Amino acid sequence: MANEQIKLNESEYSAKDVSELAGLSYRQLNSRDSKGVIPSQRETTSGWRKFSPRDVFVIMVCSEIHKQFGIPLESLGYINRMMLQPKANHLLAAAEMMDYEMTPCLLTNLKDGFIIQSSEEIGQHIRQTLNKNSKNEAAHILLTLSPIVKRLMSYLEKSTHSRKENP
Repeated sequence: MANEQIKLNESEYSAKDVSELAGLSYRQLNSRDSKGVIPSQRETTSGWRKFSPRDVFVIMVCSEIHKQFGIPLESLGYINRMMLQPKANHLLAAAEMMDYEMTPCLLTNLKDGFIIQSSEEIGQHIRQTLNKNSKNEAAHILLTLSPIVKRLMSYLEKSTHSRKENP
């Protein structure tokens, strides 16, 4: 189901869509864009920004990390690079986990560690890491992705339905 919804929504989304989904004002979007913190595509330098569902997911995840943990925006570039790798589709992976009633989570230290797996797998990873190196003092962020994926999937579904009715 998730795969079908995402494929149906390969179109581009506007800054207004991103603003609504991520809870960011246009001013915040512009500021993040100027700092290179958010992914966007423009046909020209003065054109409207366009976002893919993957882009929107990255923006929502970074926004949530910033809100929940107070991480400076400039420190979130690592998340962007990891989530937007050409063959990676973390939105699809998270949505598929949810299809199987698993809770997708992101575990990162914002430098060289990045994992999106189910909460059970993340728990195992943390236990193994702590057992191997009890002196590991690197701070990690653990973010549950389900609320973000649900909000984005609901929006994508409404958007697709609206576009089919109003071509």
